[in-house]
Amino acid sequence: MAPEVLSKGTAYDSSADWFSLGCMLYKLLKGPFRQHKTKDKHEIDRMTLTMNVELPDSFSNELRNLLEGLLHRDVDKRLGCRGNGADEVKEHPFFKRIDWQLVYLQKYPPTLIPPRGEVNAADAFDIGSFDEEDTKGIKLTDADQELYKHFPVVISDRWQQEISETVFDAINAETDKIEMKKRAKLKNKFEDNEKESDCILHGYIKKLGGPFSTAWQTRYAKLYPNRLELHSDNNSSRPE
Repeated sequence: MAPEVLSKGTAYDSSADWFSLGCMLYKLLKGPFRQHKTKDKHEIDRMTLTMNVELPDSFSNELRNLLEGLLHRDVDKRLGCRGNGADEVKEHPFFKRIDWQLVYLQKYPPTLIPPRGEVNAADAFDIGSFDEEDTKGIKLTDADQELYKHFPVVISDRWQQEISETVFDAINAETDKIEMKKRAKLKNKFEDNEKESDCILHGYIKKLGGPFSTAWQTRYAKLYPNRLELHSDNNSSRPE
């Protein structure tokens, strides 16, 4: 985030977007910012407010100048915020070979065409998982609600499929754990000289028992091709 966004009590406008553009260009061209290996959010915020980005020597002079302009901490000196807005960025030497009219008309052939049907993005649950500290205290105003009410609420088939697959995997992973525990417990019901594979079906059942067959009793049943065995839980290996 731009320094002015991190500074409490400081108003900011779309000028912060030019800083974000600089961050995005850096990540696309070089990768994540790795100069400082801290993961502490407050330390990262402090470095954003006080330190300049270290650009690699492999960057061309035009690219270095572009990123230094976009990532300037002083808003008034930041590229795109000096009075001419987007034209300052479009007229930068780094973009001298770009025909912005073709960009506007979407006539430039893409350098990369992703495979059809492939969702080249993070998991939808990961995208929606925000740090509570980042969103704490944020409230939508009436103006925000007025703006967002025009957003089309359409869930694409691919998004629905991804959510279904994620939920399916999560539920099945938990079910598999329960099933493995259950199977491990049931294996103790077989003697060393018995093979579980010889048994067609096994598990707990309820049967009427007692002197007058009026009391429900729990038994462990083993169904074999030629017999049905009922075992009690009194550690007796002999079936009824």
